[in-house]
Amino acid sequence: MMTAQVSVWPAEMRATTVAAYLDFPTIQSLYKAIAAGEAPRPIAWRGSGRSRERVWARAALDAHLARRHALADLVGSEEDIEGLV
Repeated sequence: MMTAQVSVWPAEMRATTVAAYLDFPTIQSLYKAIAAGEAPRPIAWRGSGRSRERVWARAALDAHLARRHALADLVGSEEDIEGLV
């Protein structure tokens, strides 16, 4: 029996959350990695005026990680825990 996976990470993330998700120690190190092409760019802006902030999609982050680490065959797959027991 397969069950749906539930993630603790939101589908859309701000820079602070993205830095943690990708294991960067600071937002500044995330931005440096983006400039160097080592991390994905944000997909959109949220808010308006001074409260406007960059946002990333978790799906885009996961796809980036899969490409970076040659895990293409794992993208979108769900692990069947019952099958491991």
